[in-house]
Amino acid sequence: MPDLAKAAIRNRTKTRKMPDLAKAATRNRAKTRKMPDFGVAGVKINGYLCANFLKRMYKLIIFDFDGTLADTRELIIRTNQESQKAMGHEPVSEDIIQGTIGLPLAEGIMAQMPELTPQDMPAWCATYRRIFDVLKSQYVPAIFPHVKETLEALHSQGCVLSVASSRLSVSLNDFLRQMGLAPLFKLVLGADNVTAAKPDPAPVLQTMQELGFTPEDTLVVGDMPVDILMGSRAGAKTCGVTFGNSCREELTAAGADYVIDDMAKLLEL
Repeated sequence: MPDLAKAAIRNRTKTRKMPDLAKAATRNRAKTRKMPDFGVAGVKINGYLCANFLKRMYKLIIFDFDGTLADTRELIIRTNQESQKAMGHEPVSEDIIQGTIGLPLAEGIMAQMPELTPQDMPAWCATYRRIFDVLKSQYVPAIFPHVKETLEALHSQGCVLSVASSRLSVSLNDFLRQMGLAPLFKLVLGADNVTAAKPDPAPVLQTMQELGFTPEDTLVVGDMPVDILMGSRAGAKTCGVTFGNSCREELTAAGADYVIDDMAKLLEL
């Protein structure tokens, strides 16, 4: 017969062997702490963003919409050209229209067609909006590369994000919802929500007042000179983006404090 006493001791030893809980806890904590790698333009959010956020200068970031968050160029150009045809005029070139993106609607129309007067604007603006309402269902604006990942990273680290656009608030909020960006923004201001339009500083001043921030806390991000002028006139720092409707030289000439070619680079500021 086998030595039953020795066998029992061996079995109890096997039964009583416990895992190394200290090592397991360390492994679990390491897994829990690991931040997601958003893979934004080669920037690993893991570790980098947390350290950077502790010294981040800007607690409030105000974004333009058209040409900054979303590529709406084709929709805007087609709406303008169809409106001009509907009003009995020869459509102007795409380059001329692109240079007016970001301006209030009436101002943009008159910049494209200098022969028009302020008295012409009610009919022209009504025609534009009627055609836009038809065309917008055919165009879901594309989010520029790395925009959503960057916004999510900033939002997750406590930055307050907002939008200030020359677009009317109805279409602005519709587009933000369609693009899945709406929950990331604390405040969204369209042209009908402010007392004066870009390049007047009113949208930035109103945003800072409503959200409780100072110019020193604030960065304005946009693709057009009017965005840069709006921000600087409010005393905020400004960042131009070159993937929208203006080039680096135009944004620098407007006085941009920073100019970036990829939204992910915003994480470095």
